[in-house]
Amino acid sequence: MASVPKFITIKTVAGIANVSPSTARRYAKREDFPKPRYISPSRPMWIMDEVLAWFMNRPHTRIW
Repeated sequence: MASVPKFITIKTVAGIANVSPSTARRYAKREDFPKPRYISPSRPMWIMDEVLAWFMNRPHTRIW
């Protein structure tokens, strides 16, 4: 049986990526970012597994 996906808000997306919500909204406009699902006409939500996969597959820059 398939598991139920966990839906997250843009604020949670920002927390995962360690950026501000406004930066997370810019990410959401990118072609390679997971598309939101709308639980109502003005309430976008993202599937956590898709956001985590996107975050883990993007190039990172190490500062230390």
